[in-house]
Amino acid sequence: MPLKRSKGRVLWLLALGSLLLATLFGALAYNDTRNHEALWRLQLDQQSEVQARAVLAAQRHLQGQAELIAGTLAADVGVQTLMRQSAALLEAGTPWNDARLYRLRNWLVSALQPFWLGMQAHEARQLALYVGPQGTTLLRMHARQAHGDDEADRRPLLDRALDSASVVSGIDVGP
Repeated sequence: MPLKRSKGRVLWLLALGSLLLATLFGALAYNDTRNHEALWRLQLDQQSEVQARAVLAAQRHLQGQAELIAGTLAADVGVQTLMRQSAALLEAGTPWNDARLYRLRNWLVSALQPFWLGMQAHEARQLALYVGPQGTTLLRMHARQAHGDDEADRRPLLDRALDSASVVSGIDVGP
């Protein structure tokens, strides 16, 4: 009988020890999993931050290029003359299909073509010229047949530029 009792105690201690070891290894595995997930989240956060900085740097670079091109176009006497003549015709009520306006728009296309090709080489998708207080589209280099629509109410930057009568730059997300 004493042998049976000690055998039962040994089995009981072995079972309890196994349970404690299993609990210890389970806790270690759980802790390791939590640490691994925390490290993974930290790495994702760091990668997101690096990518966000890269996007902001690219955005600033592109905005700088756009401002340079816009300034160059605005200072171009030939473009200024063609824009003023087009605006004067439109203010006088000239219809969009008038030959004089058509000719001025074609001359603008020729004047803007080198700029447009350079912009396209840098992945630019749009170049548009606007006239009048409503920001009426005079010319879209990316869609030359589309013109005559008022854009100021749909383009916050254009609206701000027209309201302030000054140079405005930034990112504009259209409809």
